[in-house]
Amino acid sequence: MINIKDDTRKIISTLKSMLYSKKKYACFDILCNSSPSIEYLNSEFGGNYQIDYFSLHLGIDVDYYADITSKYDLDEIKEIIRKELEIIFQYENEYISIVIIKPLVKYYLNWNLITEYNDKNDFIKDIEILRNMLIGTSTGEKRIENINNDYIDLYNKVDDVFNKLDLDNPNPFKTLWESYTYWSINLDNYAKRRVYFSKLYEETLKLIKTTNSNNVVNFQLEYTNWDTIDRTITDIKKQYNEATTPAQFNAIGAMCRSVYDCLADVVYKNEYHTDTTIPFPNDNQYKKKLLEFVLFKLDSKTNKDFRSHCKSMIDLADELTHKKTATKQQVALTINAVISILNIVSILNENTKTEFEDGDILDDPFKDLDVD
Repeated sequence: MINIKDDTRKIISTLKSMLYSKKKYACFDILCNSSPSIEYLNSEFGGNYQIDYFSLHLGIDVDYYADITSKYDLDEIKEIIRKELEIIFQYENEYISIVIIKPLVKYYLNWNLITEYNDKNDFIKDIEILRNMLIGTSTGEKRIENINNDYIDLYNKVDDVFNKLDLDNPNPFKTLWESYTYWSINLDNYAKRRVYFSKLYEETLKLIKTTNSNNVVNFQLEYTNWDTIDRTITDIKKQYNEATTPAQFNAIGAMCRSVYDCLADVVYKNEYHTDTTIPFPNDNQYKKKLLEFVLFKLDSKTNKDFRSHCKSMIDLADELTHKKTATKQQVALTINAVISILNIVSILNENTKTEFEDGDILDDPFKDLDVD
């Protein structure tokens, strides 16, 4: 028997596995990029049994939510997930009947709005300076009259940044004299004052330190409706989030090459081989196939730079695969190159329909989600 209260993590894990195995990659991706929670709805009684109904809430970061709403019909996504849950909960007395996908409510700290600092670390340093001023003056290490003006100037600067970040300033003391009025009445010894002011910014600093000082790398590697490519795309997304070592970065490079290999099989035709002085590309020569495809579609001298650009981007996957000092940044650049090549193929192949081996047709690598 399933117990939602005790088995929530197992339920979500099972749901992910089912979506992945059934090639519902977009749904799987949404679930992986959400904060899931299950909430009680109501109960129905019939005879000697009771059925409890619940709802599954998938909270998603605002940027990702905006992206998926522009690409997919969320009602169809929710229905796919609900049907899988229906299978999981068959013959149970608990049941998830509603799936809700919504923006995740949390603090979104947009550091691009901050002109006072180069990055968040400088902001953190100023907060720590304010905290040390409060501790120092409350424990007799510093005199208020000597640093109060500096404190006020820095406080106003930091407070303005808090406002821009939509954060509440946890420090209510606009001057050191205001802090003196508080601690002289409420905190009767140095130890209490040191603890109080040390913890004043604690929760806010935790929040600030968990956000990126610059924009998070934002790429959306799309699904193509071709199983092999889509499975690899899913794995690339997962591995990118988890990879931390050069060996793991190399593995992502190999997956990017696999996408190109599959893409070459999809779009390449023998008629694209126009140089009769060289043999046709072998089945495993994906790069030659893709470059012959590009050359055929962009065959004039005026397109030389575009062809060169395509070759350079495709080469990045090879470089990443073999680079012993590969970095996370280089992984992101390589994945963005894959996105760019898929976009280019989409543009060049706009009026072409290419048969898949299994009979499906690719006329645009960025089709909407196919819902059974």
